[in-house]
Amino acid sequence: APSGSMLSYNTYRSNETEGAIDLHIVSLAGDTATEQAYAGVAGGSWSPDGVHLGIVREAKPIQMGDGYQGIPAVLDVTTGGQLVLGSEPFAQQKPPAFNFDGSLLMVNYSKYEPETSTVAILIYDTDGAEVHRIDFDAGTWYASPRWSPTENRIAMHRQDESGARYTVYNVDEARFVAESETP
Repeated sequence: APSGSMLSYNTYRSNETEGAIDLHIVSLAGDTATEQAYAGVAGGSWSPDGVHLGIVREAKPIQMGDGYQGIPAVLDVTTGGQLVLGSEPFAQQKPPAFNFDGSLLMVNYSKYEPETSTVAILIYDTDGAEVHRIDFDAGTWYASPRWSPTENRIAMHRQDESGARYTVYNVDEARFVAESETP
């Protein structure tokens, strides 16, 4: 957590048919450490106030590449309550990530079907409502999206038929505002 009073980590376990992920949250307050474990949950970004953690429920590791298959949510670490963001499992590069002031969450969305695929970045408010969506054309992929530390901009690596480049998307203006070719 930003205060340094808690930390989170994921553990991976497997059996003969599938793998699973568990989230562990360790409280470092006082002289002893206490731990909470959440089976089938992958953890990610802490909220700036250290009360919430972006998670993936029903998390399963993606066998090819990084990320998880599951349902995005937000965990309240003080109560254990979860706010679900969406209703169906899909591939995600990382668990939901909070923006600089904790008012928005970014979810990486990938849904692959035999004839079509959908790749997008979904933006939710803290009540769980989808407030913005960045859709990518077929044949375009993106990697490693990150919030700006001071404003509602997202930097990412993007590739399509014209090549690879670094891009910056301004959520408030709903447009890409900068890009440069990769070296």
